[in-house]
Amino acid sequence: MKIFCILIFGFFALGSFGYSQSLELKIQKFDIHDCSSLDSMLLNQDSLYEYERKCNHFYIEWPLIYGESAWINPRIEQKLQEYICGLIQSDQIDTVEYTSNLTDEFVLKHNRDASAEWDISCEYYGSFKNVHQFSVSHGGYYYGAAHGFGYTQYFHLNSITGNEIHLQNLFNEMDLEKLSSFTLNKMIKEQEEIWVDDVKNAFFLSENFVLEANGITFYYNAYEIGPYAMGYPEISITWEEIQSCLTR
Repeated sequence: MKIFCILIFGFFALGSFGYSQSLELKIQKFDIHDCSSLDSMLLNQDSLYEYERKCNHFYIEWPLIYGESAWINPRIEQKLQEYICGLIQSDQIDTVEYTSNLTDEFVLKHNRDASAEWDISCEYYGSFKNVHQFSVSHGGYYYGAAHGFGYTQYFHLNSITGNEIHLQNLFNEMDLEKLSSFTLNKMIKEQEEIWVDDVKNAFFLSENFVLEANGITFYYNAYEIGPYAMGYPEISITWEEIQSCLTR
């Protein structure tokens, strides 16, 4: 019986054993209420309350990275900021000085004839074996829609180089296939019976994951492996389970 040493490349080859730069995520917040797109609707409004209720609301969190490494922090910061610029649909690689211009651009591009709640938020999950882990979430609600919308993208960045880390950097191809099969079977057992066929047909091993001391948790956005009513599924696999499913 041979246990694959699956963590050698993924964690220890990234830098010194167990060492990780200290890092802090600070947020610059922009909270914008805008009613300019509703001027044409005034004749249809019965009250000021209705008018204000239908104004657009935009909330944006702009990530700023602080820590020990003056070289690596800007690379991590830029990766997150470039992604947010993409959400705002801007080709401007932003700095703090230009952030207000970006938020103005965001409002102009996302204003609709009906009111909207739109937000972008950031979160830092800490570092595990030289892998800094972040997520950027965006979503909202348009007035009259059946439900809100939302999407979260996770980022795993090497604390030594700033390069992105993916599942293929942590597991070889054969191990990924086995891990995917194990994760699918475990998710099927934990899901309500009504969603089992959806999960079987749409399942994939998500690149949205968080590494922790006890194992790895995979996160899925709405509609990725099931209908909206299924919500935002997640599944946790312990390191012991991973070693067991990869045992020969």
